[in-house]
Order: sequence, then C-alpha cells, then structure tokens
Amino acid sequence: MHAALPALALGLVLAAAPASAQDNLFRNSQLDEDLTDWSAPTGSLIQWEAVDVDDAPDSGSLLLTNAAEAGGGLAAQCVPVSEGEILEFGGWVNVLPGQDQIAGVAGMGGNWFSDADCTSFLALEFPQTNGVLTQTAGVWTEVRSARVDGEEVTSTFPVPAGANSVLAGPLVLILGSPVPFSARFDDLFFRVVPEPEAGAAGLTACLALAGLAALRRR
Repeated sequence: MHAALPALALGLVLAAAPASAQDNLFRNSQLDEDLTDWSAPTGSLIQWEAVDVDDAPDSGSLLLTNAAEAGGGLAAQCVPVSEGEILEFGGWVNVLPGQDQIAGVAGMGGNWFSDADCTSFLALEFPQTNGVLTQTAGVWTEVRSARVDGEEVTSTFPVPAGANSVLAGPLVLILGSPVPFSARFDDLFFRVVPEPEAGAAGLTACLALAGLAALRRR
C-alpha cells in the first residue's frame, strides 16, 4: 500500500501549487536609493527615507503625506495593461507614530485609464488593498489587493474591457476632517498572474488518478 502513496501525494502537491507570478511591473519597487519613477499626481508630498522594511542599511522607503486640504493622497506609477489579464498588487506599509488622533488609513489603490499612458480616465471601480490604521503605527504591515468574488475575497482581479493602463501605488486616506497624514511604503509590487499551463494541469490530474488507481488495487 505504501508504494502507491508517493504518486498520489505528488499529484495533490502539484494540484495545490499556485502559478508563479511574472516580473514586477513597478519600477524602483525596492526604493533602494531614491524616488525615481514615482510621482504624486494628487499634489501629495512624497519623500525618500533611509528606513527599510528589512532594516537594510543600503535601502529605504517612500514616505507619503496627503496635502493638508485633501482627504487623501496617492503616490503612483503608470502601468500599461491589457484586457483579460489577471492582476495583483501589494507591498508593506508603516504608519508613522504620533498620529493617534487622526482617523487615517494607509494602503494601496489606483485608477483605470482607457489609453496606454494614464491620461484618459476610465470611471470603473479599481480594487484597493487592506488598510493599515493609526492604531498599528510604527509596525510594518503587509497589504495586498482585495476583491470580493461571490462569498470569497481574492487578491487577484481582471483588467476590465476598455482599460489599457493603471495609475497605481501607495495611498493614504483621511476619514475625518482633512489633516496631514503620513505613512511609509516599501517592497511594492504590481504583477500579472499567469494562467496555469494546460500541460501542468494535465500532468497533475494523471498523477493523482494514477495514485488513486494504485490505492484501489491494494
């Protein structure tokens, strides 16, 4: 009976293994030296700080502060996308201490655009990540895109019809009266999640079925 178990186990492992993601579409995502490729389209203040999520002495992070009169702020990059692609994004967030009296939340978000260079706004809903509140100030917290799919929440989402680019990145929001609110961001990613290869899926099914058949013979 033990001889049949390896084939069955291998089939189950392959079936559960997630598809690997492609390269990061964000440029300068590690923020090692400066803010090259990042901008503040909403008039927010962005600064580079020598504070790294992994405490690396030769790297840093992006510090985002909303404009005092605005209810939110965004630091972003324009990323070309194609209809039908499956996307996922996220990173690490550190809300600055000393902001306990501010009703603020930090995460990541963006907007769809109909052209390839983020100039023609497309009024479609864009997923945001889970948010980091002021109560967790000073602690690096991982955030990831979130979309409600039926009764489940998934980190992936499709590019809708008509969308050809995304302006996405770190986001801070003020839930009360607009006041300056700041958070650090590091190790950011935006990627296309590939579909599982048909060949790999077929191999997985064959291995699992072979294991089950061997078990039945025992």
